[in-house]
Amino acid sequence: MKLPFLHLAKNRLVKDSIILYGVQITGYILPFVTQPYLSRTLGPENIGLIGLGTALALYFASLVEYGFGITGPRQIAVAQDQPAEVASIYGRIFGAKLSLLALSALILLLVLSIVPQYRVHWILYCVSFLQVVGWCLSPNWLLQGLQRMRYVAFADYGAKIVSVALIFVLVRHKSDYLYAAALQSGGFLVAACIGLAAVFRTLKVRITWPDWGGILTEMKLGWPVFLSMACVTVMTSSNTLILGFLGGNAQVGYLSSAMRLIIALRALGNPINTAIYPHMSKLAARSPRAGIEFLQKRVFWVIVPFLAISLGLLVFAPWIVRIIFGKQF
Repeated sequence: MKLPFLHLAKNRLVKDSIILYGVQITGYILPFVTQPYLSRTLGPENIGLIGLGTALALYFASLVEYGFGITGPRQIAVAQDQPAEVASIYGRIFGAKLSLLALSALILLLVLSIVPQYRVHWILYCVSFLQVVGWCLSPNWLLQGLQRMRYVAFADYGAKIVSVALIFVLVRHKSDYLYAAALQSGGFLVAACIGLAAVFRTLKVRITWPDWGGILTEMKLGWPVFLSMACVTVMTSSNTLILGFLGGNAQVGYLSSAMRLIIALRALGNPINTAIYPHMSKLAARSPRAGIEFLQKRVFWVIVPFLAISLGLLVFAPWIVRIIFGKQF
């Protein structure tokens, strides 16, 4: 007798979703292992400083990511059976991201030289910029388009485990907030390097170096997505930066800790989106109607559990904050 769940377990979308949920769950569990320790060791003010560094870095990450996390997997999914085209797409997008990274670094240096409040903690902001470098180098969008999610998982697991272990070893006092910021931001860079090793050594992907015309073509394609995603980043990160100017670092610590919890729970939907998106892109390229029907059948089952999570967070927030962040929060 054939069991339905065994059949499902062999489905690529199901396997990709399970792998990505593993990544997502460890992404919650490991930070929540360190968060109570960091909150109590560093205190609200230094947690706030790290939050400011992250908020500023997110502006640049949004610029470097641009929209390629959406347009890239879609193009790769459609062309995944054509190695030369995959290499060409990868080269164009990678070239665009490197160009935007250089622009971001110049803007950061300008901001640090002009704004006195940022200049005081310039080392923190440079350390936080490591995650922008990680976003630039990360090949996750390529692996997503190729539907090779296990490589994303390997890179993510390795980087997070190393980062968490080093936090408990190196962060012992309030003055160690730079170590905490470096380990949290550096995890993005380590994961990107592991992912690149998989792309070039295991999958044998080769870069076709683009000309400026190819780079501009990709940027034009990603422009509408960039505008949409940049608006979200400006809306969320600006609250933190404005509060840093008006309320001080401790207030930022309270806000960024609360938002960290909310964003972690909200991101539970990311594995579903990430796993389904390449399949949807390929399906819709062949038949838009089939793509819409595929999506409609799954919308309800995605909405219900997240409604339950939202209500649970609303009701139990006071106890959750005390347990995770401590009495100071």
